[in-house]
Amino acid sequence: MSRNALLAIGAVVLIIVTVLATQFGPQLLVNMRFGDDSSASQEQALAKDFDLPVSELFARAQDYLAKGDANSALAILEESARRGHAPSARAVGEMYDPTLWGETPSPFSRPNPREALRWYEKAAELGDQDAINRANIVRTMLAVGN
Repeated sequence: MSRNALLAIGAVVLIIVTVLATQFGPQLLVNMRFGDDSSASQEQALAKDFDLPVSELFARAQDYLAKGDANSALAILEESARRGHAPSARAVGEMYDPTLWGETPSPFSRPNPREALRWYEKAAELGDQDAINRANIVRTMLAVGN
């Protein structure tokens, strides 16, 4: 394929993405997180959850995990971690952790040790001692694997 043809295809793709982002931007993000069949009530429930204090957010995330809704749990845990809740940051790390894969519910299709380490380090910075231990395990695994 010629360079001009590739540039033309790239331009068309860019226009399509721009139009889609303009028309559906916020909804696309929701669909990426929850899938196309997400309901407005699920989105509204999460919005209400975000108003809770972090300790209650963490408990709510655990409830979602118990119900098998790892996507909602992840959204809540990320928000709680962003607000400085160390156990939430550790819980997100556990969702990515290859050494816990299959033991911890996760919305992801495969583990990601680098993301696990990033979240464990955030939790450790927030004072979570268990996260320090988990980070060391993942860090060692990455060092051996590379």
